[in-house]
Amino acid sequence: MFVLLPIGWIVMGLLGGRILAHKGYDPKYGIVLGLLGVIGLFVALLLPLTDSGKELEQLEYDIIHGPKRANCPDCGKQIKYGSAVCPHCQYVI
Repeated sequence: MFVLLPIGWIVMGLLGGRILAHKGYDPKYGIVLGLLGVIGLFVALLLPLTDSGKELEQLEYDIIHGPKRANCPDCGKQIKYGSAVCPHCQYVI
């Protein structure tokens, strides 16, 4: 029982650090909140996003939902992103 308590604190600290790092805070604050156990994790979850956290979230969104269409360099019409040949003008990309 006494061995599980420090392991739980370590796990809660790492989880809290990960949550706060994703929100744009310094991860060391998550480790401090992890010492509070489950209450610290709830506090980490309830904290708002910082400006850098919002930028990170937007970057992740752009990577996942990136551009699906692009413009042909020759005719300028929209084609599927990553196409080798334009279906409109047959330009080899």
